[in-house]
Amino acid sequence: MGITTRLIFGSVVSAFFTFWLFVGIKALIITEFKPQKKIAQDIFEINPELEEIEIKDWRTKIPKLDRVETPPAPPSIEIIEATKPKTKLVAIDGEIPIMKIPEFKPVDIKITPADRNPEPILRIKPILPRAANSSGHCNMLFDISAEGKPYNIVATSCSRKLFERNSIRSVSGWKYRPQIVNGRPTPYQGVKTRVVYNVMDEKGNRIPE
Repeated sequence: MGITTRLIFGSVVSAFFTFWLFVGIKALIITEFKPQKKIAQDIFEINPELEEIEIKDWRTKIPKLDRVETPPAPPSIEIIEATKPKTKLVAIDGEIPIMKIPEFKPVDIKITPADRNPEPILRIKPILPRAANSSGHCNMLFDISAEGKPYNIVATSCSRKLFERNSIRSVSGWKYRPQIVNGRPTPYQGVKTRVVYNVMDEKGNRIPE
């Protein structure tokens, strides 16, 4: 299709739409205006009157007493006076004897504590090594002095070597009530215990050894 043909075709189409647009606008102008019916408006009150509510007083009312009765007096209690002991000092050779209070001699009582085995007072929790990626333990062997202090501390076996140093350091800070034999604190030998290390995963579950 050539340029001339397209120009002729476009002009015809434009003239056609322009003609009908002109006719439509003219019809709207000639038509008489008819007002629309009024739409019913909703009427409402901004501050409606509130319904009066009867308020009842639920408080307990105590009736007034015209006459107050005096309560009876409490029963009287018989008071018995203590009688003084009737003692009489008899003079010997014209002299009245002087009564002396007997001397009190304190009794020396020694309480010896009962025999007992060592009892733990303080146990320090071991520090988990940074390189530990799983749980573990160490079996410990040590003695307790007469002052309740562990000594000769040895890790007899450990699940992993990295737990040994921290286990010994932890046990060295423990405190015991010493062994009592015949009322005297004495050393105790051969205490066996286990130091346990718990390593948890992100969900809070214990990672096995």
